[in-house]
Amino acid sequence: LPDAEVFYVTEDDCKPGGVFWDDDSHEPYDPGFYWWACLPGHLPDSDPHGPFDSEQEAIDDARDRASC
Repeated sequence: LPDAEVFYVTEDDCKPGGVFWDDDSHEPYDPGFYWWACLPGHLPDSDPHGPFDSEQEAIDDARDRASC
């Protein structure tokens, strides 16, 4: 996946003030695997997609969306 980054978000990341607390809606993301469009060395080009139960599910979803 050269144009996507897959990563795991922990429960702590989703708490208020955490890395994945959504300041716009004031709702936390859920823990799990996510992916976003991203070229190496650049900021993400999309919002995160997920959560997924496994890294492989996130990869499969990114590939499915890329082939559309």
